Amino acid sequence: GSNNATLTISPFPNINFGKRLKWLIRYPYGCLEQTTSALYPQLYLKKFIQYPAAYADEIDHNINSGIQRLRNFQRFSGNLSYWPYSEKVNDWANLYAGHFMVSAKELGYHIPDDLYENWLSYVKSQSRKSKGSILRRSYRVYVLALASKASLSEMNILRENHLKKMANVEKWLLAAAYKLAGQADVAKDIINSASTETGDYSAFNKSFGSSLRDKSLILEAAVVLEEFNTADQLALHISKSISANTYYSTHSLGTAISALGKYV
Repeated sequence: GSNNATLTISPFPNINFGKRLKWLIRYPYGCLEQTTSALYPQLYLKKFIQYPAAYADEIDHNINSGIQRLRNFQRFSGNLSYWPYSEKVNDWANLYAGHFMVSAKELGYHIPDDLYENWLSYVKSQSRKSKGSILRRSYRVYVLALASKASLSEMNILRENHLKKMANVEKWLLAAAYKLAGQADVAKDIINSASTETGDYSAFNKSFGSSLRDKSLILEAAVVLEEFNTADQLALHISKSISANTYYSTHSLGTAISALGKYV
């Protein structure tokens, strides 16, 4: 009576959600990154697994409750603090949470106008300042373009002044922003100089970065860019990675499963 097993039947190869299931279906809590990492994959779980109605209802409840919880993070300026009702801010977490809100809104979930518009206004103002790391700026213009608010001036600055020294993930994000802004030719030129190779990060970095996280962002960008051969290869690599026994941070898993959901 001490043994148990889980069987997963999926039309998508190499995905084993059994090890991640309890983490995936839970009410979001904690800091902004943890809250978002719990919410974001739940947008796409129904794409992977045919849940009983009770599970599907629980997922929708978690998402809607989590969206309301994000109100507790919003500051007067419109950005989201790292902890509820706090002054501490992490710019990457703020963009990551906004990325979730844009995606949820696209799927038909209700995002309160004041929460969404105030956040969007803040991010647009930050984009006009052209400040921050190249990675953060590339992610910012991608999320804005995804929200149909492309920051073309900032995108042009990145392409004209920084393209040659950009990491691959930065190039893919910038190219996807151009594609979403209706400039497919520019997007194609950018990815012609990019590969899907990603590097490692230090254990404690302000963007919660990892090789898996960056490959997941490239996968999402590849889907936007309709580079489906590249997307196929990345999706198989990522699905194998998250099905293994390897430890991954909440952010890496949240980004990976969200990108796979968009791919599917």
